[in-house]
Amino acid sequence: RLYLRRFIRRWQKRGINVALQTKLSAPEALSYLKQSGAIAVMPALHDNLPYTVLECLTGGIPFLASAVGGVVELTNG
Repeated sequence: RLYLRRFIRRWQKRGINVALQTKLSAPEALSYLKQSGAIAVMPALHDNLPYTVLECLTGGIPFLASAVGGVVELTNG
């Protein structure tokens, strides 16, 4: 969390609005991410990561994700 806070502060100093959302349900998160200018960042290597990537792809949500667990196959198809 300390690393993320430092990272967020650096971007905010550059005028980029960064918000770490950790308490949203899946539908709430998708709704939030569909807002203009939002991007999903998924650095975790969780088992459900490809499903989250698929939700972003079908919802037209830009994202940054790790290249593991089928993510590459979903994005290069």
